[in-house]
Amino acid sequence: MPQHPLTDIFFDSFDLHPNLLAGLHAAGFTRCTPIQALTLPLALAGREPPVTAWVSGFGDLLATVPLANLAAADAGALLRREGLSDADAARVTRFTHGHPLALRLAVSARGARPDLTVPDAAVATVVTELARIYLSGLDQPARAVLDAACTLRRPTMPLLAALLPDVPPHNAYDMLRPLPFVEFGPDGLVLHDTVREVVAALLRVNDPQAYGAYRIAAWRQLRRELRAAPPADLWRYTADLLYLIENPAVREAFFPTASHRYAVEPARPADETQITAIARAHLDAGADHIALQALGEPGIPRAGWTALAAAMAD
Repeated sequence: MPQHPLTDIFFDSFDLHPNLLAGLHAAGFTRCTPIQALTLPLALAGREPPVTAWVSGFGDLLATVPLANLAAADAGALLRREGLSDADAARVTRFTHGHPLALRLAVSARGARPDLTVPDAAVATVVTELARIYLSGLDQPARAVLDAACTLRRPTMPLLAALLPDVPPHNAYDMLRPLPFVEFGPDGLVLHDTVREVVAALLRVNDPQAYGAYRIAAWRQLRRELRAAPPADLWRYTADLLYLIENPAVREAFFPTASHRYAVEPARPADETQITAIARAHLDAGADHIALQALGEPGIPRAGWTALAAAMAD
């Protein structure tokens, strides 16, 4: 068939089934007709979303499909298929949050770091490679802001101001917004789970003093804001405070990597004896008055404060 009526768009540029492409090539067709070029979808993949001009210019002809992480069950199945045990697969899934590249890096780590256990080798490899991919293009001010933001559940301007007193909060916010792994959320900026874990892990190892100082500053700022918070926002402050606690049981209960296994219900006055007993069991001798004061603090969800007090002492 003559090629002159065809376009410069090749069938290979579409995600067609290999058998279909082979049949087209065998019949001598390599380029689309004008009608085919208009009707066959063109898919572009990348870490950054389409710019505004694309959305306004193409209108309904442009469809965006965000690629999410794998569900915990699917991530675990992939890791077990690659030879990891159930326990190792569960630990790797918790750290990677199902990020496809992170999972593949974790699998490759088995041979690259034979001196470490599978989960430890996976964490080391994932942190190193993802840091290189996502962070290599950031300048020093942006990296400092990202380090601080990754210690938080949801960065807001007041929290960034508390953690970075030498950086105007609007400037810090503007440094984070354009990053391809940051989105807007109803209660603050949302950082991609895997990137947040990677950056926080690097900061924890490389500068533990800064890591601890950020978390302390965040805790104090959240407590200050909480005193004037309306009742509708108490859930958000409780979640932000709970996120600052690095107790694995609490973190998995409130921020699970899979479906929720536990339901957290409001505490009732009749529960005070049991709640106090739990708090005392997890606090050092003589320190149980901290939990008792927290139980009676006005405006604070009782169950949330009990979990906080118990986890801080664990």
